[in-house]
Amino acid sequence: MSVALQQPTEIEAKFAVADPSVLDKLARERTAVAGYRLGTVTRKVVHDLYLDTADFRLLRHGYQLRVRAGADGSIATLKARGAGNEVGIYHRLEIEEALAGESLPGAVGDLPSSLAEALVDVVGSRGELTPICAIEQTRRVREVS
Repeated sequence: MSVALQQPTEIEAKFAVADPSVLDKLARERTAVAGYRLGTVTRKVVHDLYLDTADFRLLRHGYQLRVRAGADGSIATLKARGAGNEVGIYHRLEIEEALAGESLPGAVGDLPSSLAEALVDVVGSRGELTPICAIEQTRRVREVS
């Protein structure tokens, strides 16, 4: 059995909203949606750095490796390409671990063991990692139940 089959699976719903005014309405504190309870809207600033090998081996094998920096430290996340269905529900491998210290992992072997073990067959433990993309976002987040 491969390591990927033994790892945690993310189940995520993705929605497309054609009219941006609908998003603005949903982000307002006093918005009501029949049948749902909406929590408090909070803003979250996210700094993401995506890592890969110089020859993009992770991407070519269907993986994304992200380091997300936040107020509570940095978290490394490995995601595999997901399979979605007709209603926008995706299932995919996701492994997330806190990073010790402030330096970026320079090689697969520098990652937390759960991420390194999932990638060793693709890259090897000495596979060098380099930043390939940086993204900064401000998100409006609220719980929906």
